[in-house]
Amino acid sequence: MSDRTSWSPRRFAWLDVMIILTVVGGLCFSIAALPRQEGATVNIYREGRLVARYPLSKNRDVTIDGAIGKLVLRIANGSARVVSASCKEKICISVGAIRRPSQEIVCIPNRVMITVSASNSEFDAFTK
Repeated sequence: MSDRTSWSPRRFAWLDVMIILTVVGGLCFSIAALPRQEGATVNIYREGRLVARYPLSKNRDVTIDGAIGKLVLRIANGSARVVSASCKEKICISVGAIRRPSQEIVCIPNRVMITVSASNSEFDAFTK
């Protein structure tokens, strides 16, 4: 028998748990802290035609006239969400906030689609 101290499986198990928790915590923080797309814009389409474009970087409420009534789009903190809609089911509200390119909100009864796209141009608003 040697005088070497043997390793304790319990000690390594505790260390493994700490490493795993640190890695998972770091991943969660990294995903939450991902930078938003610089120059990302919200595109508003009515009946398939682009009617307005706004930067995600500027907070505002936008009223959109749809086929059966109005929608209110809130752009705040780098994201966009429908906060009020005249449609019956309100699915467009339940979608929640969109902030990344290719995400979209669709209100079928109002024939409105809202998308996010990446853009490098600087503008305050664009409407047709």
